[in-house]
Amino acid sequence: MNFISAVTIANDSAELLAGIDGQIDASSDGPADLALAFVNSSDGDSASDLIQGLHSASGASNFLACTAGGVIGGGREVEDVGGASMIVGSLPEVAISGFYLSEGELSTSLTDSDTFRSALALDVPPKLFIILAEPFTTPVKELLAAFNQTFPGVPVVGGIASGGSSPGMNALGLNDDVYRSGTVGLAVGGDVDVEVIVSQGCQALGPLLMITESERNVITGLEGESPLKVLRSLFADLDPRRKKMVQNGVLIGVVADGDCDDPGPSDFLIRNIAGADESSGALAVTDIVTPGQRISFFARDGESATDDLEMLLSPQAFADPPAAALLFTCNGRGKRLFNHDDGDISVVKRALGDDLPVAGFFCAGEIGPIGTANHVHGQTASLVLLRSTGG
Repeated sequence: MNFISAVTIANDSAELLAGIDGQIDASSDGPADLALAFVNSSDGDSASDLIQGLHSASGASNFLACTAGGVIGGGREVEDVGGASMIVGSLPEVAISGFYLSEGELSTSLTDSDTFRSALALDVPPKLFIILAEPFTTPVKELLAAFNQTFPGVPVVGGIASGGSSPGMNALGLNDDVYRSGTVGLAVGGDVDVEVIVSQGCQALGPLLMITESERNVITGLEGESPLKVLRSLFADLDPRRKKMVQNGVLIGVVADGDCDDPGPSDFLIRNIAGADESSGALAVTDIVTPGQRISFFARDGESATDDLEMLLSPQAFADPPAAALLFTCNGRGKRLFNHDDGDISVVKRALGDDLPVAGFFCAGEIGPIGTANHVHGQTASLVLLRSTGG
């Protein structure tokens, strides 16, 4: 496998295209099998033209792209200004199959595995799915449930396009085509080893607790007590740093695998607390919860996010270097979380080397597995490492 990544900053689409094309052309050593591109543009028409231009410049037989609120590439994170990034690679013996799910297909194919498999029309046994979703027309949770049911154990990574703030403003690219709705994706199989790291960047505030009563997304009993009472008691015992972290909001982590006896940070699916009822002490969360599930309260800041990603990447010191990486990070991370440039990519570079080709974007929702299932996340970094089989 051989990859190169590039990034450029400009407000003009022609300058962005020329900048990327120059970097890719200067480093190219043959036909490309795969390219992914991300463009920061709130103008759907110019973004569509730029995506088509990047496809042509890549020369790749498999191409995926979307609009983004910020882009990652060439070892940098580019936020709040016009930019584009692209990664291009040759992958001998790797099989790739692209697919597009229209708004209509998303409404009719997600509840039946046979129908969903037919809609994807894959011609490779997948080891990895990479998907880019338009936010206003894709039921992302239902889509991931269909992947989990139809392709159990196969990781799905990617993100929700973040470039446009209203329907029709985002653009998705798949090979020669550009779409304004639905979801585009690639299935990757063959001679490739896939490793996915999902960093939710949180620190636990207290012990493991069991939900004893709930109704849909509302926890009404926690260890037989009022959930709000439990949370307030926990807050009273926090050290000063964790009390400061709580100012950013308290989160709930649900143990993703109910059979896990001693869950670590990566075993929790982190969800926001959506509200509290003073009279009943109930807590509403942004997911369905059930009695018997185990949870902990969490908080997040820039330091905890850095620590978590560093910890998850630390085993890479003993592994063969990857050929490339894709990084899908939240548009609430970056400078907003870390208070400095290149928050996530700098951690990746320290762990995996300055020369590793990396590309990605700041998402409106990040996609990656926790436990045995794929989920959509917030305030998370989802990183996929690609290696040739056997090293």
